Amino acid sequence: MRLELTDLSEQTYRTIGAVGKDPLSAIDFLRSDIQIREFYPSLRQLYPESDIKERLVNGFSEISPDTERASVIRRVQNWINGKNVPSGREDIFIIVFSLHLSEEDASYLLGFVSDYGIHYRSPKELAYSYCLRTGRTYPEAVRFFRDLPRDAACQPAGSESALHTEDVYNLFRNIRTDREFLSEYRKYLQELNSFHQTSYEAFRTYYDILSQNPPENQTSAGKKPSGSDCRKLSVDDVVSSYLSLGMPSGKKRRHLTPLQKMLKNGWPNTTALSNILNQKENVTRKLLTLLYIVTQNIVDPEYTELDEAYLTPWQRLDEHRWILDSVLDRCGMNTLDPRNAWDWLVLYSLYTEPDEDMDERMQIIIRYLFRG
Repeated sequence: MRLELTDLSEQTYRTIGAVGKDPLSAIDFLRSDIQIREFYPSLRQLYPESDIKERLVNGFSEISPDTERASVIRRVQNWINGKNVPSGREDIFIIVFSLHLSEEDASYLLGFVSDYGIHYRSPKELAYSYCLRTGRTYPEAVRFFRDLPRDAACQPAGSESALHTEDVYNLFRNIRTDREFLSEYRKYLQELNSFHQTSYEAFRTYYDILSQNPPENQTSAGKKPSGSDCRKLSVDDVVSSYLSLGMPSGKKRRHLTPLQKMLKNGWPNTTALSNILNQKENVTRKLLTLLYIVTQNIVDPEYTELDEAYLTPWQRLDEHRWILDSVLDRCGMNTLDPRNAWDWLVLYSLYTEPDEDMDERMQIIIRYLFRG
């Protein structure tokens, strides 16, 4: 579901036009002026009642009776104070059940702390979503999932399936009884696993463009093979020629600024890309948005109005934002949020003149941000 912009988000979005082609102004905005959307205020928008802290403490205490209540209180207070955010998907489900939030709220919060919202092809998350819909508590949801049938023939993560997350959601979204849920669950059990098939297919569409038919208008890749070189590029070639964009290599982060850490964290390298290609890891949201920028979403040779020079940068940005949001939403990821630093930078990269490339704008930011 696309994020509707509040007044503050709209103002943040409009700063992209204000900084225009000035990368230093863009960096200064990200360093000092952007008001990052934080977890707890976002949670308060979903649950504005005064008993939120009590409900959270009680919810986590109930499932961990051996944990000192004072420890649970400190953990919740750290979230309230913005010192950290919930560490995993299970924590988010506990929060959602404790506050009696909706399925849609759960998906948004999951996407806030991770790359994906509710993954309906995951047996556990499919069961949890049903339990949210039918008003169960978290302990009841855990028991419900624990009692579901297991099938030794169930596909392992990474197995290709004709059934996508959206298909499962549509099959199960109107189910309200255990009998009907179990009937459908048994029917499709062998199609369920934790692999995100839709995002993998989107990734392969973009990746194959780079590895088999490199875009002719790529300008950021000084190492781009010549037009006469028709060989399929290796993973290392794709990373070095198209995806690095000048990002410094190496794992050392001690001397990086918060903005540099944000940008470098999760930047694709050869190992990560190989694992994703071999379906050992899921596609990350950062990688998918980066691939959109590098390929400029030129996924087929058909004419689009985006090719026309008469479009203003704002018109081009708005159109690309709609397209990229639809890709993210289809893949079960949160749509672009101008108050997320990475998303703002993605939107900045989409704001192009006819003679500009998206990846060039991103690369210039990286060059200025990491220059010695």
